Amino acid sequence: MRILRFHKSHLEVWLDLIAETADLYVPKKAGEKAHRFERYEDFQEVDLSYTRTILPPKKFLFPPEETLFSRDAGSDSYHVPEIPDRDVVLFGVHPCDINGIRVLDVFFGSFDRPDYYYQRRRKKLRIVGHSCMPDENCFCQSMDAETAASGFDLFLNDMGDHYLVTLGTVEGDLLLGDRADTLPEATAEDMTELMAGIRRRREAFTLELDTSIVPQAVSLHQTDPVWEELGEKCLTCGCCSLGCPTCTCFNIRDTNTLGGSAKRSRTWDACLYRDFATVAGGYNFRPNRGRRVQHRYYHKQVGFAQSFGQPSCVGCGRCIKMCPTGIHFVEVFRALQENSLKQEMGRDA
Repeated sequence: MRILRFHKSHLEVWLDLIAETADLYVPKKAGEKAHRFERYEDFQEVDLSYTRTILPPKKFLFPPEETLFSRDAGSDSYHVPEIPDRDVVLFGVHPCDINGIRVLDVFFGSFDRPDYYYQRRRKKLRIVGHSCMPDENCFCQSMDAETAASGFDLFLNDMGDHYLVTLGTVEGDLLLGDRADTLPEATAEDMTELMAGIRRRREAFTLELDTSIVPQAVSLHQTDPVWEELGEKCLTCGCCSLGCPTCTCFNIRDTNTLGGSAKRSRTWDACLYRDFATVAGGYNFRPNRGRRVQHRYYHKQVGFAQSFGQPSCVGCGRCIKMCPTGIHFVEVFRALQENSLKQEMGRDA
């Protein structure tokens, strides 16, 4: 794995070149305090100081709404929409979101027939990662997602007036173009400085989740009053699920017109919605909000891990930041752990 030295003064020219041959998306401000990935148009709009975007990069692989196939009026055949031939380059993706995409790769590639719609977008996606600093809502360190060892084509570590660029794939080498052969290799001094920066970043985390007993605590307290308390507080708006970089719930909708045309689409859904677990005949497996909140927390930390060997949470903090009633993901698990400790002390007494 090569690590090269890239001066920031060359960044604008490089991004302009990428935008000539690919659909380039970069983090931009969306109001005073929010950011989102938007198409690159002006270098001055690029804001690499952001902490998290409103929606995660998953929207480029698993769009909020996507037509799966359609049929024209009077036709007996169905048409699957094409996607652009150009690559999509996401520039400035943070480690937690890179790890979020890796979770999506595991899920959408796990079926006997991997999801066709996801896979064709994934093959076109190029990821340029960027280092970051945590805020009070970040707990990616606790989820082992604060760094990305893979899952990117290039990764840029900010070193002040220059970057140390890690080449992750052949496609990343191609993104650099001729620079891949002309940029100087990182020196031993560069690597020492990089490791010092990584230590400073680790020390900057203020939010921590002890994941060592989370699965046991969640399983033990499936009937804990905390779930009903959260159910009373939760609006079931779905903001936490829709903003999550790893949530994959979706609904299938068939639309027919009076003229005879039809289409089938896939749209984002959320397990917190009232009718999500309703089946044919009208039975709802999770009719109350407390049960739905419990299900989401159980799935993120226990259910997904049982199926795929890892929790699906990457600690990005979006669910904490976006919840309109202030439900705090980490504090919920801390409460369960405290209840476990109280029960243990009660038995010992």
